[in-house]
Amino acid sequence: MSKVYALFLVITLTGCASNVYYFNEAQKQENLENGSVSIFIDAFGSVYPKNGLPPELTTNIPRESGIYDLMSMCDFDCSAVVENTEAFEICQMQHLPEKERYQFMRSVQLKLWNSRAKYLYEQIKGTKKEVVFLLHGYNSSYKDSTDSFKLMKEEVRQHAMPRERQFLFVNLYWDGFEGNPFSGAWSRAQASGPLVGFRLRQFFNAFSDMYKAEGKAPPNVTFLTHSSGAFVVGSLIGNPFFALPLLQNPKESDSEYNAFKKHRHGYESSGEYRIPEFSSMRIGMIAAATPTTTFNVLENKKDNSCKKEVDSGVLAKNVTLIFSMNGRDFALTKMFNLQNLSGLGATGSGSDKDRYCTYLNVMNESRDNVSKVHAIHFENTYAPWYRLTDKHSLGNSGYFDRTEQTNTFFNALLNNDYSDPNKHYVSCP
Repeated sequence: MSKVYALFLVITLTGCASNVYYFNEAQKQENLENGSVSIFIDAFGSVYPKNGLPPELTTNIPRESGIYDLMSMCDFDCSAVVENTEAFEICQMQHLPEKERYQFMRSVQLKLWNSRAKYLYEQIKGTKKEVVFLLHGYNSSYKDSTDSFKLMKEEVRQHAMPRERQFLFVNLYWDGFEGNPFSGAWSRAQASGPLVGFRLRQFFNAFSDMYKAEGKAPPNVTFLTHSSGAFVVGSLIGNPFFALPLLQNPKESDSEYNAFKKHRHGYESSGEYRIPEFSSMRIGMIAAATPTTTFNVLENKKDNSCKKEVDSGVLAKNVTLIFSMNGRDFALTKMFNLQNLSGLGATGSGSDKDRYCTYLNVMNESRDNVSKVHAIHFENTYAPWYRLTDKHSLGNSGYFDRTEQTNTFFNALLNNDYSDPNKHYVSCP
């Protein structure tokens, strides 16, 4: 029965998903609002221009397009774009031969990422504010993501000790597609998420370099992700080469995936795509919807196709990883314990205790760059007998409504407190 269900899902996942566009919301960038700044990113990892796009230009957007695809088209009316704005600068590529436009776009993108980093740096320079980066999951509209970020901020403020700690939140909105469960949004988000994290390296390196330029150590940073936000952060801090076939064998014509493949290791020679460095990187992942190979691949467990790859998984230094673990999560298990079926998009990091113990928990000992790895059980043990699965959401009877587990998770992430009075930590042999 489960195999029939899996086959049904594979077939129906070829439906029509749509992009989540942020052209209007992107005007909120480089603006401090309620202790938060926001950054908006398309499905291919390009940051949105913060100004210059008249609303009428973005009302009829063709599907399957990112910023580059839209604004490099000959029928995109750049004459209506406001001069001396970020959108106007991107539009200048229309004056170039087609073969030169992509590289021009990448050079403008680097300038925009540097601008976002400079703005963030100016907001915290000379303050005691700690920076917390928030990442939502796939199939999440702007409103859905904003609601998720609100819940995340409430939990951070509630659990951080001592109480007088100050935070500046960075809302990282990314195009994780949207659609019904059988629309193909999930498979598309899995394909685009690693590109988003890869391009985000530009922003984080620029941010870190501003401290180094003043002779200071880069700060401690904290990440809080939900669902497929985990594979975005995975490609930011490392090389998730084995997590997705598209990352391994891109088509020759696919500039985005070929750029990832070229610079995936993030060596110093990769320039703006090198792996970012901070004094510490603490990463909390609720319902991590990504395979364990995003973070670690064991040499003795590689198959023949994996043997030639070096430096995969987490490559950043001073990293602490805190996972939730829920073998009842409806979305992660696909209802029938199919979390490790690659054809449906493996999601074992947040739902398979055995794989966590085999591949992730061992990083405590096997990787010098990883400080700690822990996981907290989030199964709803009080659910009635007839409710066989748990919700994937943060609120509305989701993860954050399990008070004991939530306390344990945030004490570890924010307070470096690994006490476990209620025995919620995942115990490995």
